Amino acid sequence: PLEGRPFDEPRADVLLDPLVAAHVVGRLAPLFHGDEEESLLSARTREGRDALASPLVSLVDDATAPGGLVRGTRDAEGTPQGRTRLVERGLPCGRLTDVAAAARLGRLPSGNAVRLAWSAPPRIGSTNFFVDPSAGVSPLDLLASVGRGLYAAVLLERPEVDLAADRFRLVVAGYAVERGRASERISEATVSGRLSEFLRGVAGIGDDLRFALCGTGSTGSPTLLVPRWKTG
Repeated sequence: PLEGRPFDEPRADVLLDPLVAAHVVGRLAPLFHGDEEESLLSARTREGRDALASPLVSLVDDATAPGGLVRGTRDAEGTPQGRTRLVERGLPCGRLTDVAAAARLGRLPSGNAVRLAWSAPPRIGSTNFFVDPSAGVSPLDLLASVGRGLYAAVLLERPEVDLAADRFRLVVAGYAVERGRASERISEATVSGRLSEFLRGVAGIGDDLRFALCGTGSTGSPTLLVPRWKTG
């Protein structure tokens, strides 16, 4: 897909390959760490009353997730690790915590204390942080639904995601899609805009969850479909 022409459509239905989408999804994890970024989550969702993402999107952190690149039974503080649902059908519903954060919130710790080095004190971090694919469909069905669009197959640059400014920018290569079929190779395309609008605009997810290393653990996503998005 690195050969071909630059994509010149101002708007198109966008399909993100799982390993492209995973690097965007992974940048959302700090919103659930309970520190400065959590205030952004509260402001953006009116303290959880508004949706963070499309009703198709549920976010989970799970140290035992099949296919996840992190494996563990206890975190850096000795707390048992398990599965924590953070977003349920687009609405925030959970937090990642260590012992101190859990005490402040009046709940049990989620087992998300991590060490970046043996000499460093524990801090909150994700294990396997991903979009739950249980409501997904075949990626071929998503492709078939695209009349005119872009399949973003690979990243060409490190993704730019600014949670505070609510902006993101992806530079990708892939394929132009016409009537559900790849029509030609695309050497470069940009997918950018407001991150919150992009998340709320997800109109389809696949059942093809894949993981990539990111941050303190791994992050995963299935194929994501966002119709009529800003491209170039």
